[in-house]
Amino acid sequence: MSFALSTTQFSKLHHLTKANANCFVCLNAVDPKDVDELSKIFHLTPDGRRYLAENMTKGQAIVKFVNGPWTHSMLCTFPPLPYNKNVSASDWTNALERINAYAPQTSPHRPPRRRPPGRSSRRRPPRRRR
Repeated sequence: MSFALSTTQFSKLHHLTKANANCFVCLNAVDPKDVDELSKIFHLTPDGRRYLAENMTKGQAIVKFVNGPWTHSMLCTFPPLPYNKNVSASDWTNALERINAYAPQTSPHRPPRRRPPGRSSRRRPPRRRR
């Protein structure tokens, strides 16, 4: 089984999610909690931690595989995309209209959960031992 996960707050991920990941990729980090956790995951030196927090630029990433032949953190670079990523106002409006046509604007009301029959909401007193 494999999955990909992207987050803007690494420190808020559940520890089991982090423990079961085989590859970590960090583009940049600005939150001090994230920098601390990522520094531990990537086994960064104090200079590496400072670089992650202050000097990473667009087009750089730190990559670490947990298993396999490359278990040390690597600083990678990649070129900018060869196309324009800007979206015109009319394209954006059209996309929102398509979303609204298929997705409800508000979530439906859910009734409160009810206890199964035969269960009371009061706790039973503890049994006395003989």
